[in-house]
Formats: sequence, C-alpha cells, structure tokens
Amino acid sequence: MNEMNHYNGMNNAHEGAYTVSGYDGVMPTPIKKQGRGLETATLVFGILALLICCCNGFFGLIGFVLGIVAIIKGKRSGMTITGLVFSILGILGAIVVVLFSMTEYGQELQDAFWEGFEEGYETSLGKSIDFGEKWLDEADEYVAKSVETHKGSNSISDKVAGQIVIDGENIQIPCKLSTILELYELGEYSKDNAKDELDSAESRTLFLAKNGEECGICINVKNYTGKKMSDIKDGKVGMISIENNPEKDVEVFGGLTLGMTASQVEEVIVDLTYNKSEMSGFVFYNIYANDNSPYSVSLMLSDGVVSNITLYYTN
Repeated sequence: MNEMNHYNGMNNAHEGAYTVSGYDGVMPTPIKKQGRGLETATLVFGILALLICCCNGFFGLIGFVLGIVAIIKGKRSGMTITGLVFSILGILGAIVVVLFSMTEYGQELQDAFWEGFEEGYETSLGKSIDFGEKWLDEADEYVAKSVETHKGSNSISDKVAGQIVIDGENIQIPCKLSTILELYELGEYSKDNAKDELDSAESRTLFLAKNGEECGICINVKNYTGKKMSDIKDGKVGMISIENNPEKDVEVFGGLTLGMTASQVEEVIVDLTYNKSEMSGFVFYNIYANDNSPYSVSLMLSDGVVSNITLYYTN
C-alpha cells in the first residue's frame, strides 16, 4: 500500500511538473519582431550629415530629430546612438563651415574656387564656340560652292514684280491685310494672331483659308508705321507664299508658275539675275527683279517641278 501511494505521488509530482499555467492546448501567438526603420534612418542621415556638412546642416537636423524619436520609443541601439552622434557632428561641421566662410581667408578661398570654375567653363565654352564657328564656315563654304549665280541683263519693273495672280485674282504686294481678306479668310490657327496689335517693325505669319479650309497660302504681315498698330488688318503684307496645288493657278514675274520643270523655269528667267542651289534633294531659284528693286521671287522644286512660289517685298 505504501509503495502504491509512493508511486501515485510520484505521478502526481510529474504531472505537476509538466503543467504550464494558462496553456489550454492552443499554441501561443508568436511575438512580432519590431522593425528597425527609425534606427536605420537615423544612421543614414547621420552619415550624410557628416559627409556633406560643408553644404548645410539639413541632413544633420533630420538625423538628430529621428534619433531623439527613436530613443523616446525605446530603440536605444548602437545604430541609433551612432546616427545621433554623426548628425550632431554634421551640424557642428556645417556651423564651422559657415563661420569660416565669413572670415577674410574663407572669402579668398571662395573667390579662388569660383574664378577657377568660371575659367574652366569659359574655356569649354570657347572650344564649343570655335567648333560652332568652324562648322558654320564649312556650311557657308558648301553653300557657296553649291550656288550657281546667273547675271542677267534684263530687269522687271516694280509694278510687274510685285504682282501675283492666284486663280485669276490679281494681288499687288505690298498691300494691307484687309485687301487680302476680301479674297480669302484667315485659317483657324491664325485668327488669334490677327487679333493682337503689332509693335513697330513687328511681323506675323498668317495662314489663309477658302470656304473654311486652308488653301496652302501663307502671308507675312508687318507693321511699317514706326509705332504700335492696334489693328493688324492695317499691316502691310510683304510676303506671300503658295504651296503646289493641282487646283491652284499661280503666276509671278510674268510667266513663272507652279508645276514648272527646271528647264522651263530657266527659259523664263534666262535674262534675269538669279541664284540656283541644291540641298537635300531640293532645287532652289532666287530670282531678282533688278539690282535696286525690293522684289524677289523664290522657287522651290521637289521631284523636278516647282512646288512652292514665294514673292518677297523687302522694303
């Protein structure tokens, strides 16, 4: 009996030894490990503050504030303390740099730095200008070689030179914009430009339309009055340009029309002064009424035929 009681007592003792208070057969919820974002941020900003304290103490202030917040939240780790120390050193370094820059020696160092910077900038800028001028010289030389000058003996009177016939309508350049608007209307995108006033010698390029559709004609309106002009419709049209259009009949200088070939053009202008040049597959003729005339015509040929005619009045 005594042995049985001893055995039961031992069992009870063992059962008591393995009993865990509060355990009801369900596994306890694991404790979530807290992140170290504040500590890491404090250290990062502290390092930045120490590295670039010569610029300002901005990073140092951020690192200092983050470090204080981390300590208040109980995250007094080595990362926090290190970041906080670096931040304080960065702030002190920035203060020293500011005070030093206010001294005479500091001012001399700053002046020397900026002089060296400006000298290096001007040197590189000078090289780029030299390169640009060289490129322009080469371009001018190329154009000069590609331009063929023809000196004619005849001239065109200003009255004929300033006249352009479009679809049977005679327009004399220069004229007021209001005269052009008796035949055409302004394109949608040019209406706003025509509402503004023109300063002295200011000009605007406007696109024309017919029956609500742009018709491939653009003009340049200029203020010749020498003072501000409140109504752009009083401005003088000194340039008119017409794009090739199968439905459009255009004639200038007594016989030049859209759609002509180069040989046909040269037959008409054989006795006039002109320049001929070629570039990027296009052929250009610049034709002058005479040496003293303000009128000239520019023809552009693409695919072997005149695709654009532009009449200029340059006074």
